Amino acid sequence: MTPSPLPAVPHRPRTATRSGLALVELAVILVVLAVIAVVAVPRLGRAQADPLNATVRGDLAVLRNAIELYAADHDGAYPPIQDFETVLTQPLNGQGPYLQAVPGLGDRSPRAQDAPRVAPFASPHTPSDASPTVAWFYDERTGRIQPNIAAGR
Repeated sequence: MTPSPLPAVPHRPRTATRSGLALVELAVILVVLAVIAVVAVPRLGRAQADPLNATVRGDLAVLRNAIELYAADHDGAYPPIQDFETVLTQPLNGQGPYLQAVPGLGDRSPRAQDAPRVAPFASPHTPSDASPTVAWFYDERTGRIQPNIAAGR
């Protein structure tokens, strides 16, 4: 008995091998990159702002300490706004200096040489000037001091 021949398999022509990406694959890659960008970009912005915020918080703490030391040496009276920088940076009657210099807002606040770094509050809750040349707002009645947000931009 002769073996029966195997059935003939139709011959398929060989197609060229694929090179490159299909449209679906490319779309998936673009979606993944977009998700990464959405997550990473806001974090980079915050990372750049954090060192400045830390500097301003540190400068604010130094100023508050100097103001409180001055008040302790002067029977609870806070430094006057007119002579704020001089009173805190120069020795007076054997007391002080309380600071070497009044800091700016991370030394980024633009100002003329004769422009003060400290301005008074207009009311107990409102700064008198949102000028970028003034680094700090100060209330000599309460000793309250806060950064001028407009100057840090």
